[in-house]
Amino acid sequence: MKKNLAKEERQELILFIISGVLVIIIALGILGYLKAQSPMQQAKKEAIALAKKHTDLIDVDEFYWYNRQQTYFSLVGSDKKGETIAVIVPKSGDKLTVLPQKEGITADKAKALVNNTFHSQTAKKAELGMYDKKPVWEVMTTDKQGQITYYLLSFEKGEEIKVIKDV
Repeated sequence: MKKNLAKEERQELILFIISGVLVIIIALGILGYLKAQSPMQQAKKEAIALAKKHTDLIDVDEFYWYNRQQTYFSLVGSDKKGETIAVIVPKSGDKLTVLPQKEGITADKAKALVNNTFHSQTAKKAELGMYDKKPVWEVMTTDKQGQITYYLLSFEKGEEIKVIKDV
């Protein structure tokens, strides 16, 4: 009888230790995730503040972080007239670019253009930024082998500007 009781106590202790270790691992994972998201959230917060201060942007629906020749933070949202605009903010914070969305294509349209043109590729995400002083959508794709390709498309018409293959 004492042996069974001791065995049960050991099993309970082992379960308690395993549970404690799992809780610690989960907590560390959550903290790591939050810390990794911190630069993104800070960039978004600063870009929104600059855009609201220097443009008619009121509400933000989308945030993009673009890195090609330079780093840009882009926002898509509504202005005071209720129209959809895109605001491209350089990392330096000066010379914001404001684009009426109706004068260009959306992120979804950019991804659809790439998917429809390059059937072996699957568009994963699109980022809005500037390339050679022109607004572009950078569409990242993968193929069946996992190779990554970037397509730069003009904001206005979705025309292909540059392709960076097999990254």
